[in-house]
Amino acid sequence: MNPRGRNQKIERPVVIAVEGMDEFSTLIRLVEHFEIPQCVQFFVFREVGGNLQNCLEALLKTPGFDMVKYFGAIGDCETSRSATDASYINSFSRNGYEAKCGEWAKSNEIHCGFLLLPTEKDSGCLEDVYIDSISDPNRLKCGSEFLACLRGNGLGKPGGASVNQWESKIVARSVILGHNDPALPLGSSYSTSLWNKKSSAFSAIAKFLREAADGVS
Repeated sequence: MNPRGRNQKIERPVVIAVEGMDEFSTLIRLVEHFEIPQCVQFFVFREVGGNLQNCLEALLKTPGFDMVKYFGAIGDCETSRSATDASYINSFSRNGYEAKCGEWAKSNEIHCGFLLLPTEKDSGCLEDVYIDSISDPNRLKCGSEFLACLRGNGLGKPGGASVNQWESKIVARSVILGHNDPALPLGSSYSTSLWNKKSSAFSAIAKFLREAADGVS
């Protein structure tokens, strides 16, 4: 599945715009793991329009959109769930649709909705979903100690990310570094035994996608 909307048409009745390539890679593996019907097509909104609002607008003009029954988005909570929630609602509204977080609701003959990750926290990013799903507590301990070492020695800066998001990315990456393929991207690592696929964090995402898939079956 090509995540980039350029020169591509919509071929499935469930279309989900996702924030980045790690989300894309995670979700295509999650759909397979949870045996969700293959009726979902993902597009990376940073590759289609640059932001969610522009991505939704571009998808509306993409050949095949007339077959879409469920139209949604999945991204990070960032530093504030409430602020990001309002931003997503506005992005859908500016494209003529109403959408709510965590549920599907009919709007202009199409069901719309979005999910912010992690689903059970007021802030955060995809890495927090992974951290909440670590299979071996010792790996989390090692990751936390590595982060403490960086902070204790004044090393590392959050850059464009918030401090909390930067810390989550450090811990998640340190867990992957302990795998026999330490260069694995976050999304690709979903298929490894590092993470508990039955965690509530992953199950919430699967539930959202399955509701859409069941709605078109």
